[in-house]
Amino acid sequence: MAAAMIRPAGSAPAIDTTGHDRLRIVIVMPVLNEARRLPGALAQFADDCDDVVIVDGGSTDLTVVVALAAGMRVAISPRGRARQMNEGARLSGPADVFLFVHADVLLPPDWRAAIERAVRGGAGWGRFDVSLNASHPVLSLVGALMNLRSRLSGIATGDQAIFVTREAWLRVDGWPNVALMEDVRMSQRLLKTSGRPACLTERVVVSARRWEQHGILRTILLMWWLRALHALGVSPNLLHRFYYGAAPVSAWAPSPSRVIVFAKVPRAGEVKTRLAAKLGESVALATHRELLERTLEQVARVPNVIRELCIAGDDSAGECALLARRFGFNLSRQLGEDLGERMANAMAEGLSRGERVVLLGCDSPAVDAADIAEAVAVLSTEDDTSVVFSPTEDGGYLLVGVTGELPPIFEAMKWSHPDVMLQTIGRLDAARRRYRLLRTLWDVDDAAGWARWQTS
Repeated sequence: MAAAMIRPAGSAPAIDTTGHDRLRIVIVMPVLNEARRLPGALAQFADDCDDVVIVDGGSTDLTVVVALAAGMRVAISPRGRARQMNEGARLSGPADVFLFVHADVLLPPDWRAAIERAVRGGAGWGRFDVSLNASHPVLSLVGALMNLRSRLSGIATGDQAIFVTREAWLRVDGWPNVALMEDVRMSQRLLKTSGRPACLTERVVVSARRWEQHGILRTILLMWWLRALHALGVSPNLLHRFYYGAAPVSAWAPSPSRVIVFAKVPRAGEVKTRLAAKLGESVALATHRELLERTLEQVARVPNVIRELCIAGDDSAGECALLARRFGFNLSRQLGEDLGERMANAMAEGLSRGERVVLLGCDSPAVDAADIAEAVAVLSTEDDTSVVFSPTEDGGYLLVGVTGELPPIFEAMKWSHPDVMLQTIGRLDAARRRYRLLRTLWDVDDAAGWARWQTS
């Protein structure tokens, strides 16, 4: 297997052991409710990968959180494997080859070398042999028959990790947007435009959950029946109903979520005053600016949310307006006499429109996109959790998220006090509102926090 060679910006192309420029292979993975399976699926790309795009089709679990926590680029797409894979290819960076991998597929260790050999040998597309991860001898036979059928027919299935060169991809204009059998139709297109596939003998390992859950014989008969109906021209939407027991989601739209970054305008003498008292106003101002920009950057990584920067102070210099444009935020102003009233007012409008609203400060270098996505996901679950917090080590909280009616947690609160989180929980218990605490964070408000940040 070729060693991992990540190409730094502006550097010469990486060279593989044969002296060729290394092909840039972009992995596109469509996912839906794969939070438990995703860590293992992503781990296989850690050492030898150019780019990975995870395309979520509206998961109701923590799939997006897991992907962001792994450092992946995440996109949201209307549900449907074909649409998700097309979106991933569209959003990817420069690519020589697209490799489409399902979350329940594990690639062979030498997957990259195998693809490079095939493409350099003239293949415009191809797939791997498959092995089902089950000990039942019939399932071993099923895998062997899948490989034989594919080799004879030139038709590949999504389980076989289909790869397509950029040139071949452009000739067919992407995956056909159908509810089922998109892999069969894609293979038929590619056969016409790029010839037969490279049928690699290296094996991907595929989950046997479909056969184990529904019965081996029943699943085999169902798959052959569906293929026969497809060949006879039966609608993919009807085939989807036969396969999944439900009609495809044709007009899926994510529920609205809004993330608000609460911040002061960067102005000397008005930000990080406790830090300024020890280290000076220039250090305090630079710290505030860096943390604000970092927070906006992390929020911008969270897909499918409305982003808002809500500021306090004089932005006549346009610094916050520029940051909002740079990171794709709406810009608004804080209204109210004290912190609690300003927070309540900032959240009220979105809540009145039925949005889930997450509000966070910009004081922590520890908060990341996965924390923010988790807050959004928790509020999107089907249980009755209506409030979520990221507590801080000093007894307060950095992030609060609410769905439904605004709880009585902001009025007459003594802020910057070590019991803020405890008092807030007490109010929620009294109001019988279900809440969840996420991981505890730390912030930079004083010299000790600043020193910790510099050494962390």
